[in-house]
Amino acid sequence: MKKLFVLIFIIGTAFLFEFLGPVLPPLEKGDKEGLLSAASLPQIGQAAPDFTLKDATGKSISLSSLRGRVIMINFWATWCPPCRQEMPSMEMLFQEYNKKGFEILAISSDSQGEKIVKPFMEFYELSFTALMDTDGKVHSAYGITSIPTTYIVDKKGAIAQKFMGPKDWKDKSSKEMIEKLL
Repeated sequence: MKKLFVLIFIIGTAFLFEFLGPVLPPLEKGDKEGLLSAASLPQIGQAAPDFTLKDATGKSISLSSLRGRVIMINFWATWCPPCRQEMPSMEMLFQEYNKKGFEILAISSDSQGEKIVKPFMEFYELSFTALMDTDGKVHSAYGITSIPTTYIVDKKGAIAQKFMGPKDWKDKSSKEMIEKLL
């Protein structure tokens, strides 16, 4: 019976590959350039790509203007449950280390921008900076494919760490990482 099951499985798999074709279409000549550009996405130890975005009040803020501070760049959206899950611990980390040279830039991908982000920040009593990336250019520059995604940038502007998914930012390892960079 097991042999029959294995045989049916193998034939079924072969059928899928033969008749349904590959999942991804073959690369065209121009597509190879897109693969090469993935190698240019921000890596640990490299300079974080600079950007200028507006905050919830309409003020423009650039990453380079914060050089000399340790910066958490958090990519998120108001509709994202894992993003909302980590926000309280981000606020606690911000409150503990902001006066020592730590900054948070929470970059929202919400298409409605400050119209939805500002009330969200007020409702959850979040005091760190929220920036609007409604056109997605900064998300693209950082190669963001899922949220939340967080980059930690050192005082010199280099990427020190990258985290994908929600994190408890008030844990011991997070605090030690920030303290080491400060």
